Amino acid sequence: MQQYQIHFKGVDKTPDSEENDITMPRIHRIDWKNALHHVMARGIEKSVIFRSEQDKESFADRLGNCVLETGVSVIAWCIMPNHIHILAITNDIPLSKFMQKLLTGHAVHFNKKYSRTGYLFQNRYRSILVQSEGYMHKLVKYIHLNPVKANMVRSVNCLDSYPWTSHIEIARPGKYPWQDRKRVLSEFGSDEASQLVAYNSFMRLEEYYQNDQMLENGNFALGNHGIQTIEHNGKGGMESHAQFRILGERNFAERIYRIIQHQNNGHLRNRSKQHELIEAILGFVSKEWGIPYEMLSSGSRVKAVKQARECASYALLNLIGIKLSDCAKLLGVTPEAVRQSALRYSTRSDYHSVIEELSNRLYN
Repeated sequence: MQQYQIHFKGVDKTPDSEENDITMPRIHRIDWKNALHHVMARGIEKSVIFRSEQDKESFADRLGNCVLETGVSVIAWCIMPNHIHILAITNDIPLSKFMQKLLTGHAVHFNKKYSRTGYLFQNRYRSILVQSEGYMHKLVKYIHLNPVKANMVRSVNCLDSYPWTSHIEIARPGKYPWQDRKRVLSEFGSDEASQLVAYNSFMRLEEYYQNDQMLENGNFALGNHGIQTIEHNGKGGMESHAQFRILGERNFAERIYRIIQHQNNGHLRNRSKQHELIEAILGFVSKEWGIPYEMLSSGSRVKAVKQARECASYALLNLIGIKLSDCAKLLGVTPEAVRQSALRYSTRSDYHSVIEELSNRLYN
């Protein structure tokens, strides 16, 4: 990590080194070129997001297309009935763009196929910044073993022919050529023959069957109270503190924290309340117009999406007062488009009733 350009709350600040880019979107994301992320996305209320083998195949194809179009490197992935796991290394395209393309595409396809409307995914995806040294191989195993632990696959041996994790590409290369197989095997030796032996032996060791919560939730939280260790006791309690979650050694978390502090005038702002209000507005608007949550930032010109975006623009600007540039980033349009959308919405006949209802939900 030599040089970073941070994009935070619509303001770009560049320190005095050179090479990597960090993108820090406004809702608890941190990213830079060559950063490793463990990404999870779940169906709303844990609902099924893949009803058939064809749905899974469609998603895997879409994942491959997103890899080819963005240059993001996918190290490991797994499709489960109601959620997905992806371990990815970002390139010039930030993780947020990659995930928006992937999840929006699947939501639109799924809703159209099954004649449904509304949310498919539970809010936005969740991502954890990962220290690659010492943790990448553990996450590869954790992700690949998901179907085994869920009793969808009888044993690790049966994973060699199971098509909905990236393990099959390591065991039998060719089905998913876009997957970064070499990067996975590089964790296990110098030549492919010895790498495969070491990888298969590691997959069958039981010592890493534990610590699932740490691999899924991280072990450090960076927030307005500094760095805190996440205790995996099932009680939670870290959400109000955590701006970012980290999986790695403490010195890795400290290094990331110093970078963020340096780029944000020496402190991390507590924006959890604003985050909640933004999510509430986008959720209300999506439900009101019967569109998937992800469509709001897709740039779609479909009438319902356009009207929903107009309402969201007005509410974000006027009910919680976020900046025009920030609103534009959230909705995937230009600041001028946000301004015009909000203006158009204020002339609608039902403007007062909808905004009053939304305001009551936010503040009562």
